[in-house]
Amino acid sequence: YNNLAVISAARGDYDRARVLLETAVRANPGYTTAYENLGDVYAALAAEAFGKAYQLDLKNTGLQAKAEAARRIANIPVRAPTRPPAPPKPTTSSRLR
Repeated sequence: YNNLAVISAARGDYDRARVLLETAVRANPGYTTAYENLGDVYAALAAEAFGKAYQLDLKNTGLQAKAEAARRIANIPVRAPTRPPAPPKPTTSSRLR
């Protein structure tokens, strides 16, 4: 379960990785590596949640700081927040084509 979870997490499927790791620690409560990986997955899920919240409220620098901290803990590269692309500006031309 741990190895499958690592593959899922590497693909960015943190929900599946979480389920697999929770299964791993239920099957073997002394599996330290699975617990460590589960912590990393929880941090990655937190980073996603904080990042989404920050995208909804770009003025909330506390959310930005939480997202960055969670990304560092989960060893996910910290990226600048992305805004939706601006609509294209109309071009004015005196010549019709």
